[in-house]
Amino acid sequence: MPKKILSIIFVLFLSCCFAFADDFKPFKGKVNSEDINLRIDSTISSEIICKAKKGVYIDVLSHAYGWYRVRLPKYAPSFISDEFIATLDEKIAKIAKPGVNVRLAPSVDSPIIGKTGKDEVITVIESKNGWSKIEPIFNSFGWISAKFIDKTELPVDIKEAVKPEIKIVTKEEVDSIGKLLQEVKAEIEKEKVKIPEKIAVKNKDVSLEYQVFEGLIKPYGKIIKRVATHKLVDKDNKIFLLKGDKDTLEAGTYRKVRIKGKLSDDKAQKFPVIEVSSVEVLY
Repeated sequence: MPKKILSIIFVLFLSCCFAFADDFKPFKGKVNSEDINLRIDSTISSEIICKAKKGVYIDVLSHAYGWYRVRLPKYAPSFISDEFIATLDEKIAKIAKPGVNVRLAPSVDSPIIGKTGKDEVITVIESKNGWSKIEPIFNSFGWISAKFIDKTELPVDIKEAVKPEIKIVTKEEVDSIGKLLQEVKAEIEKEKVKIPEKIAVKNKDVSLEYQVFEGLIKPYGKIIKRVATHKLVDKDNKIFLLKGDKDTLEAGTYRKVRIKGKLSDDKAQKFPVIEVSSVEVLY
């Protein structure tokens, strides 16, 4: 009997912890002490990324066990392999593949501190031996002890949209594009391929294999045998569990996203499960 009571108390404790975690709101924090270690993980034994100076403002995105998960400051070391980038000019490059790892040092054995999206524009500080040192991207994170961060009333930074490049197109290029579109349209008609303008998910009788969902990604917890570590909350506050790459979902936590995936009607789960195919961060 005592063991059963202890088990119930433990489950209730975990439920409370996750409920509190879901109520957490990101905020702008201020470092209150000098040269505080910003680490890879939420333990004092994890590797140090850099030191946060007193008075520095930093985006706090989540918390766990007395630690804050924060966005890396601009002076934090960040490296990416040159094989995944396309240089635009001396200091600007573009990511050539989706889900490229950003690392703490120029080595494939170095810890991962962020993950980029395809076509994301990055600032290159220097390049050497097949690696580029870059300014930390928006999806680069570390951990800092909560006692060294004071909450402020300042808003959390929202990612700035990359300004589109303006290009003058000649009439010949316009005519060429128009001709190509006509050829594509003809091929579609020939093969009788129907492309829906918008995929709506309002009932369970959707015949399409993949569906599109929009909403806010939040942590779902780390209970043993749980099918998902993250969930999606849409504009109607409907909850979907997300089954996919943990690093990709973690990078989109507390941000509005568009998710493409298969909807699995698992009767054993409290909420419907999405088998995630791709994640697009909207803002």
